[in-house]
Amino acid sequence: MNEATLYHLFRENLVYLEFGNQTALRPFNLTVHQFDALCLLSENEGIRMGELKDKLLSDNSKITRTVDFLEREGFAKRVPDPNDRRAQTVIITEAGGQLRKEATAVHREYLNQKFNTLSDSEKEQLHTLLTKLRVAHE
Repeated sequence: MNEATLYHLFRENLVYLEFGNQTALRPFNLTVHQFDALCLLSENEGIRMGELKDKLLSDNSKITRTVDFLEREGFAKRVPDPNDRRAQTVIITEAGGQLRKEATAVHREYLNQKFNTLSDSEKEQLHTLLTKLRVAHE
């Protein structure tokens, strides 16, 4: 099997997963990117905009729009970084934490439906292969 065939199959699966995830998150009025941002914010007690951008593999304008939306909806807020007055840290609000919790339950159910077509050993094998491919990008 050639690399182009693998790439197209991988890309096709990614598109289907993203579309299904968008559909699952629609009742929460969240995009996948906004949901991912909420998840990262909930894992940290504050994260700088640049770090959030890097972790989401985003660009400056998209991360600004994402944080603008989350802040406007009351799910996150920007605060001055205590270690650098020139920087801003983004923190999740209580409402954002609750939304993330509810959306995560639906997100996990969606993923369970899709990945339960694989056996546990196939999931382990896929994890190993994807990790190996991911490391090649670093």
